[in-house]
Amino acid sequence: MAAEANTAPAGPGWPPVAGLRAAVAPGASPLSQGIDASPGDAYDRRVADPASLLTRLEPGVELAAGKVRGLGPAVAALVEAGWLEARKDGRAVMVRLTAAGEAERARQAAAPPPPKAPKARAAAAGKPPTPAARLAALEATVAALAARLAALEAAAPHASPAPAPPPAAAPADPIALRSTIVAVIGELDAGGRLGGLVPIPDVRTELRRRGVGASDAEVTTALEELERSWAIDLSAAQSPTAVRDRAAGIDRAGRGLLYYVARR
Repeated sequence: MAAEANTAPAGPGWPPVAGLRAAVAPGASPLSQGIDASPGDAYDRRVADPASLLTRLEPGVELAAGKVRGLGPAVAALVEAGWLEARKDGRAVMVRLTAAGEAERARQAAAPPPPKAPKARAAAAGKPPTPAARLAALEATVAALAARLAALEAAAPHASPAPAPPPAAAPADPIALRSTIVAVIGELDAGGRLGGLVPIPDVRTELRRRGVGASDAEVTTALEELERSWAIDLSAAQSPTAVRDRAAGIDRAGRGLLYYVARR
């Protein structure tokens, strides 16, 4: 910029404003008149008021329009307004403020800046709520839920009395129970790939799942009857304290904790 600046007063080569109309037609872009504007000028066509560019120029200093971003496309308008003098120097457009331009520049520099738009209170909205605010919100939520529950209870029909408990199941048929136990042992062994040894607690659980009305004592008696008839074998746990449900096994003196059953 220093190479192209010139602080000397206007002299030959500086056409009056009226004379520049021949070089730069009113309303035309310098590019359309063969004036070489900076490639970056197109980026600043968004400048709403070309007069605001005057504050970027120094009074009495000549410089290339391409040195001031956004000035190239506005040269014609500023010359037309009488605020700028311009001349061609090769492919460059050399510009300088006129007396009117210097006065307008001074007026703009002295004018107070436009008021800033009030900032959105995003920061305040993003602050975490205080403990008192959280407590108030919680109390409001509880009150709303209580009111909703009361409304539902008032709208609901009167609850019917609880059904009577089912009658006590009759003692299971011993023969049917033993047959069922043998079938359950085979199914659990095949389904779980247990290698022939089925935990007795699993047998009890499966019988209850099927709705077999037999107590644990009746199941224990049926298992012992099946073993005496050589239909199954009852095996003791190697580590009685390590099994998951010791109470569901059969604890027998001299044999230990019978915990597994296998079909013969």
